[in-house]
Amino acid sequence: MQVAINNRHQCFIKPKCSGILKVMKRPEVTLENYQAVFDYYDQRGPNTNFAHFGHFVMGRKFHPIVAFAPGAEQTIGETLAEGAQVILVTNHDSEADQYNLASFVSKRSAFGRLVSKTVIMAKPSLFNQPGRKGNLQRIAIDELGSFPAFRAKDGSGDTNSPERQLQKKASASTRQLGFNKTARDRYHLAGFPEGQRTPAGEDHTVVRTLSPGFGEIYANLADRKIMVVSAGIAYGIDERDYTNPTVYIGDPITTRIPDASEFTGQLRTNMQRDLTMAYDLHSLRPPQAA
Repeated sequence: MQVAINNRHQCFIKPKCSGILKVMKRPEVTLENYQAVFDYYDQRGPNTNFAHFGHFVMGRKFHPIVAFAPGAEQTIGETLAEGAQVILVTNHDSEADQYNLASFVSKRSAFGRLVSKTVIMAKPSLFNQPGRKGNLQRIAIDELGSFPAFRAKDGSGDTNSPERQLQKKASASTRQLGFNKTARDRYHLAGFPEGQRTPAGEDHTVVRTLSPGFGEIYANLADRKIMVVSAGIAYGIDERDYTNPTVYIGDPITTRIPDASEFTGQLRTNMQRDLTMAYDLHSLRPPQAA
């Protein structure tokens, strides 16, 4: 399957390539400014000290109950120890998803190698919140290793409209950035393949259609040992507790799937498996005291 990713490991201003790290001002994260966004995030990754601190803070505030498929935790730990890179994905049901992800990664020994070595694809609006709180959030998510993920389907108008074409270019830059971070810089990659949170009124227990970006990045990492770990996050149906969800992690994908479309289909199947199990386990938890 032909995809628009330059797999020659682009080397813009990374210090390992040029010996010089160019200091850049944080760019405004807008569709029209996608090239500056790419240039900025292509040169940076997680701040190690801040990332460890951030995982610690998230671990104190969020308390997901985590369960693994039989043998999955051991497989994940052993495969990571063998030098595999991880693509870690979950369903996207709440603004709290990223915080619970950071929390369970920091609390489970199998994921210890991911802390401070993982980049996270995040929606652009998180980088544009107003006021002092928004500025602090921008700094925090930058230092944790997040980068904005533009999506082709967000454009308006017909296929050939200027905005739609611009959105496609920005989306391609996101995929290239994800590839550069994994193939060139050897970071692990985390994110939400559904692309957006479950809309109000839709079934929280169903995984929606996945965006193709993760599949295209995965397909272009054929020369790497990649393990794809999916997790289901269940907050409940009627009473939704965003700081204490149930998380279920199923068997990871460790065998190479050569076709991007086939991979995306298998990934959705695995994500639905994990989400269903997470809700099943969540329903067995005793009700919280009032």
